[in-house]
Amino acid sequence: MALGEDTWESLPDELRDHFRLASPAVLAEMRGHGLDLSAQPLTLSLDALAAIRQPTLLVSAEDSPEALRRVNDRLAEAMPNTQAVLVPGGHIIDPAHASVLDFLGRIL
Repeated sequence: MALGEDTWESLPDELRDHFRLASPAVLAEMRGHGLDLSAQPLTLSLDALAAIRQPTLLVSAEDSPEALRRVNDRLAEAMPNTQAVLVPGGHIIDPAHASVLDFLGRIL
């Protein structure tokens, strides 16, 4: 509905399937409390971010909107045990990118 029928129909089958499979998660986030798409998103102070000690990987994509990359830059500055990487592609990143797998290998 958000894209309109013409845009939806113009998407490759693989991408439409991806969106269909992700839809339940998006709806759950919209209905949740404290999640990005919810009516009451979580807000954290710089002190709260600094208190997060778990190893964290922030992934930005080269073709993702600059505003989203800047958010990850700010988070990386605020969170102590954080690694930020820039990967090829658009907003939907490849979860099997070498940077992601390397990070998982180190923390698991």
